[in-house]
Amino acid sequence: MFMLLITALRIGVQAQCGDNRMPINEIGVRLGSLTNASNFGGIRVADQTMSMGFFNGLHYKRYGTFGAFRTSLAITKYQYKDRQNCPDCLRTEGKVSGATLRMGYEWFAIMGPFEPYIGIDAVGMFGKYSGESWNNSVTNYQESTDNRTRRGMGLSPVAGLRCYLGYAISVSAETCLDMMFLGRSTTIVRTYPETSTYARSLNYFETIYQPLNNVSLNVMF
Repeated sequence: MFMLLITALRIGVQAQCGDNRMPINEIGVRLGSLTNASNFGGIRVADQTMSMGFFNGLHYKRYGTFGAFRTSLAITKYQYKDRQNCPDCLRTEGKVSGATLRMGYEWFAIMGPFEPYIGIDAVGMFGKYSGESWNNSVTNYQESTDNRTRRGMGLSPVAGLRCYLGYAISVSAETCLDMMFLGRSTTIVRTYPETSTYARSLNYFETIYQPLNNVSLNVMF
């Protein structure tokens, strides 16, 4: 039984290297990201940073003999809340949205049901956060609005491993190193008790290592 399973997995791997009747296209859906769990994506929004993270997205690949053209789009949209029970503590509610587009090429090696690969992507990203903060203190009531944007572009070397579960069906995991030119804008307006505005724009270069950028389920056709 075990040998039959291994044989079926090998057939699934070899499908992409046959003649024109074999599948050469792949669509995948992102199942999750270990990196994103600790980033600006459901955990916290740091005061002066905006690290984008995504739990959702799709990718498309078109295979050749030794490599594949690859492109992916990840989109996120959620509400952020930070409420504490102490009366003088600031409470925050906000909305987060963003998108990341990747386009590149990868080279793979077939090793039975497993397929390691390396590649490089051109990356573009945009993210936005809009929120309000206040407290419930009667004697020291404060209220403010907070708007932030983050945009960038750059290159990202990637490395991954695909494991075929059957004919043209696989699960893959990927790591990457994003080398990005980024721009960040922050505008905080204190509306009560008196009006004041803090505004800052910053452009910089940053490398971001993502040990497990995504885990995805893939289908070839």
